[in-house]
Amino acid sequence: MIKWFANLKFRYQLVTGMIFITSAALFLIGQVSYFYFYERNTNEVLRRARSSVEMAGESLSYQFNSLSAATNHLLVKEPFPQMIAAINNYNFTGYARYFTTATAVTDSFLQNHDLVTNVLVCGDDQIMFSPTSLGISSHFDKLLPENIWQYPHITVLPTRFSNMFGRKGVIPVSYPVSSILSSKHLAYQDIPNCRKARFILLVDTEQIRDYFNRMSNRYTYCMYLADDDGQPLDITEKRVSGCISSPNL
Repeated sequence: MIKWFANLKFRYQLVTGMIFITSAALFLIGQVSYFYFYERNTNEVLRRARSSVEMAGESLSYQFNSLSAATNHLLVKEPFPQMIAAINNYNFTGYARYFTTATAVTDSFLQNHDLVTNVLVCGDDQIMFSPTSLGISSHFDKLLPENIWQYPHITVLPTRFSNMFGRKGVIPVSYPVSSILSSKHLAYQDIPNCRKARFILLVDTEQIRDYFNRMSNRYTYCMYLADDDGQPLDITEKRVSGCISSPNL
C-alpha cells in the first residue's frame, strides 16, 4: 500500500491524502456525534422515566400514608383496644362478643378506603376477627405461609391469592400491635412475655396494578411496587422480567 502510494504522481498523492483525511475526520465527527447524542438521548429518557416513577411513587405514597393514618385512627376505636389487649394477656375466649361492634367500625373503614379488601386481627395461634369471612381461620396458613410473628415492625408482604377473596390478589400489610388498657396505650411492637397480636390490612393488588398501568408510558413501560431489597410485591417474578422501573414503598 505504501509502495503504491509512493508511485503515484504528486497531485494524486495530494488528492488521496485529502480524501483519507476527510474520511477520517468525517468518521471521527460521526463517532463523537453518535456518542454525544446517544448519551444525551439516554439521559433524557432516564430523566423522564425517573420523573414518571417519582410522580407515581409520590402519589402512591400519599395514598399509603393516608391509609396508615386511617389505620392508626381505627385501632384506637372500640372494641379494638380490648381485642388486642385480650390477645396480649392470653384471656381471649373468642371474638363473638366483639363481632358486631368491630364489624360496624370496620365497614366504615373499608368503604372509605377502596385499596383495602379486608382487615384481620389475629393472635399467634389463630384468626380472631375478620369482617369478610368467618371461616378464614382454616385458611390462615395458606394466606400467610410466612412466619409473620418474626417481623417486629410494620411489614409489607408480596402478593398472594386466596379462594377466600376470589381470584383477586391481595398484598398483606402486617402491623405488630400491643395494647395496655390501664394506660390506654397502643404500640406497634410486641410486649415481652405477652402473646403476640397482628393487625393485617389486605390491599387489593389489582387496584395497585391498574394504577401503575395507567401511570406507565413509553419511558417507563412497566412499573411495580418493590420492597427495600428490590423484590416485587405486586407482580410475579415472571412478569418482573419485562419491567424496568420499581418505585419502592
